[in-house]
Amino acid sequence: MIFETERLIVRRLIINDLRTFHELESAPKVLKYVEGVLKSYQDNRK
Repeated sequence: MIFETERLIVRRLIINDLRTFHELESAPKVLKYVEGVLKSYQDNRK
């Protein structure tokens, strides 16, 4: 765990997070508000 508040736990990503992480990283509505480019599933796995 990196840090925790009353309502939030921030931890390092694990391989089981990959599918959900990729969905966020490849969503145009998300990328509209952050810097970055669309990545393939394999690129996000690195």
